[in-house]
Amino acid sequence: MLRRLLILLFCTALSAIGYAQNNISSQFYEMQEAFNQAYSKPWHRIVSFEMSNAEGEITSGTVDEKTYSRVESSLTVTGGINLTKVKHSSAVYVTGQDAPYLLKLALTMLTQLQMSYSTPSRLEPVSPLKGAPDFSCFTAREPTEVFCRDKKLPMIRVIRARNLFIMFNRIGKFRDQYVPLRIEMAVNGKVLMKMNVEKLEELDPSGASSVAVPPGARPVSESLMLTFGITRQQIKGAVPSYPLGAQSQQDSGDVLIAAHIDESGAVSALEPVSSPSLFLTKSAMTALSTWKFASVYEAGGPSDIDTLFTLQYVIPKAYKFKQ
Repeated sequence: MLRRLLILLFCTALSAIGYAQNNISSQFYEMQEAFNQAYSKPWHRIVSFEMSNAEGEITSGTVDEKTYSRVESSLTVTGGINLTKVKHSSAVYVTGQDAPYLLKLALTMLTQLQMSYSTPSRLEPVSPLKGAPDFSCFTAREPTEVFCRDKKLPMIRVIRARNLFIMFNRIGKFRDQYVPLRIEMAVNGKVLMKMNVEKLEELDPSGASSVAVPPGARPVSESLMLTFGITRQQIKGAVPSYPLGAQSQQDSGDVLIAAHIDESGAVSALEPVSSPSLFLTKSAMTALSTWKFASVYEAGGPSDIDTLFTLQYVIPKAYKFKQ
């Protein structure tokens, strides 16, 4: 009798744990759906930003976005960056320079919950973040990637992916859904991006939605994905060397490089995001330019992505790559 009771209690406990895990996973899906619902109809948003690059240079400006439909939208960045991007029904057209990776990632984070892999079916509860006792946190697959929600509001407020830390520290309602209005992004504890929504409004669905192509704009292919990390298999490429200059100065740490991986798996458009040393930055970029990854097929064809590489230089070891 006692044995049956113990077995029953054990099974009940397992069921409770499974229910809690599934409930947390459902919360993630609910929050993702809240983003989708809020931005499912035409909208207009003006965002101010301030960001720092790998050399410590500060860039500030504003982003004016209008989205009419899945195939019609416009984005204009002014200030330290001059960019106009129009998604027309036939193609994507761009004038000016490309937007930095952190800016593109932050804008994506404002409209959807971004993960470095597909949305998980199961999430494991973890201890709250230090200094944030009001957060309920959980992780997927690996403990270094943590997602948290404020217990008072149905919104993920903090995302930490390896050494990239993202804080949603101001939220508001848009179309009866909670959406982020301010984001700070930090790498290794140093804030590199501050973004604040100055204006967010609905556009009249019945209004004119024809997007005019800017004069002199060039057509470009648009990346299908924007990720925190690599999910593809590397098939070739040089191993980064530890530069003599970095060795003499005892430089070490993580080098974050944003890059584009095209449909063939080739790496291009390398952009330093954060680095402890110019020597290490040059070493990382030289090696990454030779890398190639296996192609990934999505929706019936090969896909391209914008992603973030993290290369770890440790003394006295020459090199370690964190995938």
